[in-house]
Amino acid sequence: MEKSLSTLREYWSKLTWKSMICRLVPLILLALLLGSSPIWADYNKPIAVKDLPQTAQVLLKEQFPDSPIAFVSKEIEYFSKTYKVILADGMKIEFNRKGEWITVDAKFQEVPSELVPQPIREYVNKFYSGVKIVSIEKKKREYEIDLSNSLELKFDNKEFFLTDLDD
Repeated sequence: MEKSLSTLREYWSKLTWKSMICRLVPLILLALLLGSSPIWADYNKPIAVKDLPQTAQVLLKEQFPDSPIAFVSKEIEYFSKTYKVILADGMKIEFNRKGEWITVDAKFQEVPSELVPQPIREYVNKFYSGVKIVSIEKKKREYEIDLSNSLELKFDNKEFFLTDLDD
């Protein structure tokens, strides 16, 4: 026991302030980062419709004039901000920080045709006549749509050619 105490005393006596700070600063920064990340990592808050970006408000009025809005929230995740709107009929619309729609999930209804690019509508009408588009998601390089027959189609967002089909 005495030997271990003397070894510990020797270790501490050899440490300089500079070496202690160099060893402690990374640990303190790591503790602060891990300890504070829940504060700003995920933030979800109900908001009023008037607090949505103007572009989102216009789209809701034009595309869903007869659907009452049941719930609106603002979500902040690290460096992105999105808005989610749930209509009384169960339809969900997600907007980016600019108010542009990202996702429209109509559940068992049909996504308004004005939100689906013309080439995608034409493709679905040609190859899946009578089938509804029940969900559409606009991603960086593609559109992903779900059909009422449980198929999932992915289209390039520039040329609108089919890139993937999933059942």
